[in-house]
Amino acid sequence: MATSASLPIGKYMLDMGIGGLTGLTEFSSAEYAIYGRQFDAEKNYNAPGAYFLDRPWKVALGTVRGKVYKIALYFESENLQSALHVATDVMQFCRKQLGQPSKQQGLVSMWDAPDGNVVLQLAKVGSVYVVNVFETSESVRSFVPVSNSHTAEWRAVPIEIAYWHPVNKGFSRGNAKFMCSECGSQYLLPVCPDCGCESSQLGTSMGLPGVFCERCGKGGISWTCPNCSTAHKAMLVFYYDITAVKVRKRRFWE
Repeated sequence: MATSASLPIGKYMLDMGIGGLTGLTEFSSAEYAIYGRQFDAEKNYNAPGAYFLDRPWKVALGTVRGKVYKIALYFESENLQSALHVATDVMQFCRKQLGQPSKQQGLVSMWDAPDGNVVLQLAKVGSVYVVNVFETSESVRSFVPVSNSHTAEWRAVPIEIAYWHPVNKGFSRGNAKFMCSECGSQYLLPVCPDCGCESSQLGTSMGLPGVFCERCGKGGISWTCPNCSTAHKAMLVFYYDITAVKVRKRRFWE
């Protein structure tokens, strides 16, 4: 990857071979079950840590046929302010090197470049705040995806009320989630607590957009984060995988 989209993280470089690297440990079966594999001949590794912006980071490498296509950096802290300071420093560094983010959605920022991209994400896992930095090479465009799998692309439903109608249904734990804009915690769409149905649809209540059970209609226009107890309008924190389910406007006769 050219310097236009590269981060200075020591010996790890995109598109390099891993033959000369030491201390790599391939993902366990449990880790593969969580993170999956996107491409044929892909192997992923936990690597020795690295220093970036004067802080220690955990490192993981995504490889295909022995060449690195992704570098993932993880900074962890149980202190929110510490994580925010780190995320702010990374944001400032990336803006200086790459300009303004190409895309921003919630707590995720992305910088596109001709030779790949860089993604910054602030999240929370249990009691730990995590700053993730992902650097991906453009070489992924030539890779063959793993059969019967896909990479989720999370999007928010447009605010326009015509989208919030039961014509848009089939949302489940596999393709939809809520993401708290306050603490960054993410939760898969729950099974209906009233009837046990696993599918939800969009709709309105009192004229306001929300998410409701397909079977019994229970649901709501608000969602409260189980982690930080912040209440949100459901329409602002609901995300779906556009590769798994489609969302469209209601037609005037529907």
